[in-house]
Amino acid sequence: MQRVQYRTHTHIFKDSLGGSDPTVMIAATSPSKLSFSETHSTRKLKRAMTIQLQGKRNILSAHIHVHMAMYNGVIGDLKRKIMTVSSPERQEDEPGKAPGRLHAREP
Repeated sequence: MQRVQYRTHTHIFKDSLGGSDPTVMIAATSPSKLSFSETHSTRKLKRAMTIQLQGKRNILSAHIHVHMAMYNGVIGDLKRKIMTVSSPERQEDEPGKAPGRLHAREP
């Protein structure tokens, strides 16, 4: 098994750290006496505590209003379709079928 050095490890995760989300650090430790020194140094986390993260502010796109208008239009169309399908005129009461249910129309 090849060991990944600390600097290499942090370089690998460099793009994942920071941003606008909170950062959580997970440490793998062992209760074994053979791993005491590694577990102890991991729990100290002094080097990790010195990591400075620079958050980024999420800025909405200039076109957000265009997208919102488009999606609101789609939502309105779908609501009208639902109202059309569920309107009382479209429900045919046939013998043996429960009232209020939608029935498939035959072509």
